[in-house]
Amino acid sequence: MDELDQSEQSHAMALYYRRLVHSRYVKDTEEYNNLHHDAMTNPVSMLIYRLLTQAADENLEGCRSIIGFETGTWVSNEHYEMVMAFAELIKLEVLTRIPEKEIRAKAEANWFLNDTDEKGYM
Repeated sequence: MDELDQSEQSHAMALYYRRLVHSRYVKDTEEYNNLHHDAMTNPVSMLIYRLLTQAADENLEGCRSIIGFETGTWVSNEHYEMVMAFAELIKLEVLTRIPEKEIRAKAEANWFLNDTDEKGYM
């Protein structure tokens, strides 16, 4: 660390602390919230997370324009039927690639473009 200038040291320490917090989070989650840990470390969950993160970072605008949803997956009334039909095709394509029935059922139940009953969240 001594050979780094102040800015590089600051950056290195920030990176170290982020990684430390992350590793403690994963370890504590495994110990105290095993169900959440299993979901976080499931290969399908990790793939979906990476795909969604990549889409958010690089291509969310493209996905929005192709599928036709807005922030929070809101869709205008005039395009609703078309967008939902296209979203259903995408969902079916993804779900057919998940071999485990239980994981497929969970993915389907929590599909990010499904209609959401907002009453439970208010």
